[in-house]
Amino acid sequence: MYCYEHEDIETTKTCEECGVGLCNECESKTIFKTNKKALCRRCNLFWANDNARIFKTKYETNKLAIIIYTVSFLTGILVCAIIELFFLSGMNSVIGLFIIWGIGSLICEYITKIKISDNTGENIVNKIINMIFNFFIRALFIPVFLIFLILDNKRLKKEITENNEILKKLNA
Repeated sequence: MYCYEHEDIETTKTCEECGVGLCNECESKTIFKTNKKALCRRCNLFWANDNARIFKTKYETNKLAIIIYTVSFLTGILVCAIIELFFLSGMNSVIGLFIIWGIGSLICEYITKIKISDNTGENIVNKIINMIFNFFIRALFIPVFLIFLILDNKRLKKEITENNEILKKLNA
């Protein structure tokens, strides 16, 4: 068997994904591995492009979630202030705040498909209880979710940059 890239070099090593021959030089240049075994340049390029798609989708989803959470966070604070100033003071304004935050989190979950738990295989009563529980958990922790999403997007941006460098290297 001969190397896929260097057709004049005989080899016994193969790409773990597609089975083409790899010489020592090609094996040492591999970026991605499967089962700790090297991949050819073509399979490396496939995985780098797949990662780019995954990272971009996740980044865009997080961006949308950040916008929704921020709007519901600020709307909740505004509703809380209006209730406090013009209507009733005390717990009513806090309840209004949590209701707005809970609604915002449900909208976010529906639009972005970011879920706290997977309800598959549960009966309808458990699904309703889970939905109510998630509503209150998200309402209580919306500022925390917002911070985690922002931090996750910073990490994703770094991964996108690193993956773009890998793509440049593979396309060179």
